[in-house]
Amino acid sequence: MSRVYINLKNKPLLYESKVERLTAGICNEILPLSIIKNRKITKGIYHTDGYKKVSDVGILSAMQVLSVIEGVIAMSEKLKNNFFFPEEYILSPDTVYIDAKFENYKLAYIPAKERCRAEKSLSCFIGCMRKFTTPDGMLYLDTLRNLVESGSLKSERMIGFIERLKGEIRVCGIK
Repeated sequence: MSRVYINLKNKPLLYESKVERLTAGICNEILPLSIIKNRKITKGIYHTDGYKKVSDVGILSAMQVLSVIEGVIAMSEKLKNNFFFPEEYILSPDTVYIDAKFENYKLAYIPAKERCRAEKSLSCFIGCMRKFTTPDGMLYLDTLRNLVESGSLKSERMIGFIERLKGEIRVCGIK
């Protein structure tokens, strides 16, 4: 059984409003969480069976990295429906988990110390993904990042734009 341990000693208040939903497993986009408390510390244990951190996947092709961004955007939208808003959690290659088929995405919910706009969070995630892709992938990520920072597209249109970019990659045979 794969697990990720987090120390909640200094963070219980950040989790307090979400604990029931996190531990009940009602949100499929968040890794299952168990919380263990004793007198001195509180620990969270995320169960990661069948999933791998995006940062541990290795170098992604342009197509794969766009698929990751697309999956993260879709995941974030589903999280909003369960009252987990992008401003409230850390979105990074270390908190996003993916299955072997690149089809399912889950988040290890870590509350953000400071709130930031959803666009800023996604832009930072895209920037972090540059080190996990090819030079062609970096160019596509830069295009997406500029688009996200402009704030001109909603999630559905962003996903549509990514699909068009993936079509370009297929037609041009880009790796």
